[in-house]
Amino acid sequence: MAKETSRFMRYRVIIVSTTHRGPAFLTRCTDALVIVIVIESSQTSPHRKSVIHGGRHSVKTQPPQKNHNFHSSSRISIPIHSIMADSLVALRAKYPQLGVHIDTLATLATQKQIHQLSTAVLEFIGASQTVVPASELVDFYSGFVSKFASKMNPTTLVRVLAKCTSDPVVPVSVCVGILDQNMSSISKSKDAVILSKILRAEQYLTKQRDLASTRTEVDQIKDLLNDPLWSHTVSNSVRGSFHLVAADMYLAMGSNDLDFYENLVKFLTYTPLSEIASPVVARTTKQAGVIALINPDINDFGDLLSLQAFNETLSPSTPRWVIDLLRAIHLGDFQRFESAIATHSSFLQSTESQLMAQIETSLKRKLRMIALAELAAFKTPEKNRRLKFNDIATHCLIPTDQVETLIMRTMSTGLIQGVIDEVDSSVIVTSVKPRMLDTDRVRLLKSRIENWATRATDLLAQMKDVAPELLVS
Repeated sequence: MAKETSRFMRYRVIIVSTTHRGPAFLTRCTDALVIVIVIESSQTSPHRKSVIHGGRHSVKTQPPQKNHNFHSSSRISIPIHSIMADSLVALRAKYPQLGVHIDTLATLATQKQIHQLSTAVLEFIGASQTVVPASELVDFYSGFVSKFASKMNPTTLVRVLAKCTSDPVVPVSVCVGILDQNMSSISKSKDAVILSKILRAEQYLTKQRDLASTRTEVDQIKDLLNDPLWSHTVSNSVRGSFHLVAADMYLAMGSNDLDFYENLVKFLTYTPLSEIASPVVARTTKQAGVIALINPDINDFGDLLSLQAFNETLSPSTPRWVIDLLRAIHLGDFQRFESAIATHSSFLQSTESQLMAQIETSLKRKLRMIALAELAAFKTPEKNRRLKFNDIATHCLIPTDQVETLIMRTMSTGLIQGVIDEVDSSVIVTSVKPRMLDTDRVRLLKSRIENWATRATDLLAQMKDVAPELLVS
C-alpha cells in the first residue's frame, strides 16, 4: 500500500509498506522531489513503491533491500531537503546505536517542531560525543542543523555549535566562521551574543593559547555586562559561563590570584549547581578553596561556605578537606583545624604538598587573626571591649610576647580596629570587620539585640517616672 503522509513546502513523503514488521530505510528519488520510505517486509513478496511526480501517479515494484546495518520503527517521515536526508541516512547506517536519536530528529523535522528539534539536536550531540568523531559532528551541523539554524533559538544555536566544535581537532577558524555566518540570528538575543563571545574566547584559549585574542573577547564581554541598560536581561547562567572562561584566562596568564579567585566565586555563585558537571565542580571548588586558604588578602570565607558547591551534602564532588579547612579557619576554631589536618594529613601530604608546607605559616597565622576577631566580637562581654594580652595569648595559643605583633597584623588586614595600651598590656577593640555569619552567630547577635531592646525599654520607663517632662513632644 502507499500512503502520502505529509507535505513540506513542495516535497512529498510517501510511506510504502507490505507489513508492519521489519526494519526501515530511507531512499530518495533521483528527481529530488519526493522522499520515499520503504519498509522491508519479512515475507518474500516484493515491495511496491508509489511515486508522485508531475501530477501523475505510478506504481513500481522493487525487491526488498537486504543487509541493513540498522533498525528503526516502521514509520519515519523526513520532509526535509535531500541533503539533510542524506546526512541522517549516513549517520543512521554508520551508527546504529544512535538510531533512536536519529529517528527523533527525523520525526521532529517532519513536524516542523523547531524548538523540540533543537532540544533533540543537543541530546543527540550529547549521546554521540563518545561515539561520533569530532569532524563528523561538524559535518552533522553543516549537513543538517545549518538548514534550519536561522529558525532556532539563538542561545540554543550557540550551545549546539559549542558542542559540535569543542574537540581540539576542530580548527578555531571553523568555529569562528560558523559564528560569523549566523551573526544575524545570534544578534537577536543578548544571551546568545555573550555566549558567542565566550565561545570565541574558549576557542582561542584552549586550542591556540592565544591570550591576546582571549583577553580582547573577555574585555568586550565585561564592557557589555557592565552596562546595566544593555545587560539587565542577561541570564545568570550566561554570566556564570563568562566568569569561568575569565578565570581560566587569568590562570593561564599567571596574573594576580585575586582576579582568578573572584571570577571562580562569581562562576559558582551565578551558575546553578545542577548545571555544572561534577569534574568542573571538583576543580573549581578546589582552586577557589586553596587560594582562599593561602592568600593573605582573603580573610573571610563566608562567601564561599554559603555556596551550594561548598555544602558537602549538596555537592559530594567538592573535596571534603577543602570544606573542613575553610570552615575551621572561618570559625577561628583551633581544635577543629587540628582535627581536619589529622583527618586529611595522608591525602594532603601526597597530593597537596605545597599546602602542607604552608600550614605552619600562612594557615595558622590566618587562623590566629580570625580567632582574635572572633574573640573580640562574640566571646567577650558586650560591654567589655578591652582585651588583655594574656587572654589573647591563651585564646590564640601563642606566647604573650607575640600578642602585640598579632594585634598589629590583624589591624593591618582590617579585621579589627582599636587602640593598643602597652602600659596596661591590653587592646581596646572599637570595631570588627563585618563578616558573613553562620546560624549560631546570628542567634547570638539576635540575643544581644533583644537584650539591648529590653534595656532601652526599661530606661524609657524609668525616665517617664523620674522626668516625664523630658519626653513631652
